[in-house]
Amino acid sequence: MEIDGIWRETFTVDASMVDTNRAIRLTSICNFLQVIAGNHAHFRGLGFDDMIQNNQFWMMSRMRVEMDSFPKWRANITIHTWINNSKGPFSYRSFEIYEKGILIGSANTLWVAIDGTTRRPIRVSTSNFPIINGKNPKCGEAGKVNKFSINANSNFFYKIVYSDLDMVNHVNNVKYIEWILDSFPVVEENQKPYFIELNYLSETRQNDEVSLFFHKNRDNEYLHEIQLKEGNKPVLRAKICWK
Repeated sequence: MEIDGIWRETFTVDASMVDTNRAIRLTSICNFLQVIAGNHAHFRGLGFDDMIQNNQFWMMSRMRVEMDSFPKWRANITIHTWINNSKGPFSYRSFEIYEKGILIGSANTLWVAIDGTTRRPIRVSTSNFPIINGKNPKCGEAGKVNKFSINANSNFFYKIVYSDLDMVNHVNNVKYIEWILDSFPVVEENQKPYFIELNYLSETRQNDEVSLFFHKNRDNEYLHEIQLKEGNKPVLRAKICWK
């Protein structure tokens, strides 16, 4: 449902979405954000079905998510989403996440309209979308994750498989977050990633091999870079904070 330009949906946290403490995973939150963004775009005539007819699709370029608390199994959460700004191929989309009417998290994303053949940004008309310039999420705007000094001995190798791919035949954006979280050798039982910021730099596809590097920036804050093993081309940079 859209009210005053803001799309709202309620979701139930099921057993496949939670961790060992029965609290929703950060990746499950990010999947919800992807679903509600697609539903709002579809409502406004720029969803997957509409775009693919012209051999186009939306690709996420940046994402920032910050959670104050994590709902438990069987909880209902309501997510609001809206467009902050849109220009040429670029569109900033924000989110607020509520449980029982209380704001528990927020997010901001930057999406780019892509030509399916050239894989280059293209201009699309978003005149049908309401733009809400003055409403900003608590987490702030998704920004740039800077390069860092890579320690060649601190890495995690992965070969991309069929289950990593999405409808446009490249790795789904949430899969990268899973790889980052899986690269931590030991996680305390009650420790959770509450903040993540990602810059998606390039696509990856089935059978590509990637390396993941990390750098501990300060207590509970880590920087990550994922590279294609062939040519050491960066495909993603991220910052993640734990508590």
